[in-house]
Amino acid sequence: APTLTLAEALQKGSNLILLGNPGRGKTVTLAHLGIQLARRNDLPGNLGERLPIFIQAIDLLKTDDELSNADILILGIQQYATSVNHAQLLKFLPEKIKNGRSILIIDGLDELSPELADQAVERLAQITAEYPELQFIISASLTYTNGLPKLGANPVALASWDVEKRTQFVRHWSRLWYRYVGKEVGLTETADPGLLNAWLLSETIPWSPLEVTLKTWALYAGDALGPTGADAIEAFIQRAISSDNQPDQDSDSRHSLQEISINLLKTQSLFFRFIQKAATEDNVSVDIQPDNDTQETISDGEIINGSIIAIEPVSYTHLTL
Repeated sequence: APTLTLAEALQKGSNLILLGNPGRGKTVTLAHLGIQLARRNDLPGNLGERLPIFIQAIDLLKTDDELSNADILILGIQQYATSVNHAQLLKFLPEKIKNGRSILIIDGLDELSPELADQAVERLAQITAEYPELQFIISASLTYTNGLPKLGANPVALASWDVEKRTQFVRHWSRLWYRYVGKEVGLTETADPGLLNAWLLSETIPWSPLEVTLKTWALYAGDALGPTGADAIEAFIQRAISSDNQPDQDSDSRHSLQEISINLLKTQSLFFRFIQKAATEDNVSVDIQPDNDTQETISDGEIINGSIIAIEPVSYTHLTL
């Protein structure tokens, strides 16, 4: 079937719902679009003149009645534009939006439960009602887009990687790996890249871009654990937490990751809101605060790589995986 680039699909002020399963590349696609806009790349139509406003869907859930729609957008932006203060953005952003010179890029709606997704879409409806000139694109799940079509948004799906795309990716990875990584670690003897690529490209399973990336990485790093996507994810985790001189640290790091995951489930939290460097004392604990309507405080007592990770909980009734 014929395909369009995201920039082509956004022509004539079209609002889009970017659909795709986890690992299909929605976040990378939106981030790439934001980078193209920020760099004023040569894009079709007048899209290259647009100011990208990149936020997360969870930023739309702020319930303070005193916050205006502009405040909601600014608070989301300030996570990435820390050098610009709120007053400056409040003076600049609404004017840019009203002149039709901006585009709102929202990622992560598919990471929310249906109940929270409805709340985020409701806030988006308020924003677009106040700023009808504001063009937007939002990523969503294939199974839940409730309310978005009513805002005049058109669904578009990410095309899967065919054999040609996978071949281009694997060969490009191979060239960069031997040019940079192999040289950095002093590799002198290695498997024939043609054999490695042939093994990767012989797969007939339609792996997602994330799975293809992790499988390729594991094969070239020499720590592949098996042929499945789960094996590739496990290899990445082991590689990420490994340390050459402190083998005991590996198990500690994995234990800490498991504790964080369990506590996220216990507190029904969705995201890490911020990470703050801790002091160097030996007894640094990680306190994860639950919802305001409970009195329980969960503390796992672990040192997470010298950082205190604060989690802002968001209640939801069920988790969609």
